[in-house]
Amino acid sequence: FDSYLFDILRRYCNRASRFMDAYWKGLSVKQAAWCIKKQSGYRTILKTIIKE
Repeated sequence: FDSYLFDILRRYCNRASRFMDAYWKGLSVKQAAWCIKKQSGYRTILKTIIKE
């Protein structure tokens, strides 16, 4: 049970980190959501994804 909660918390933190990085790079909410959906394996948004 504890490992399940830890996994949920970890996924939430990673997703929040990606959103913060996208906002920091000047993306709108829609652009950030698209980038995060497109690239889910990293904690930050890659520049190549932003160019698309």
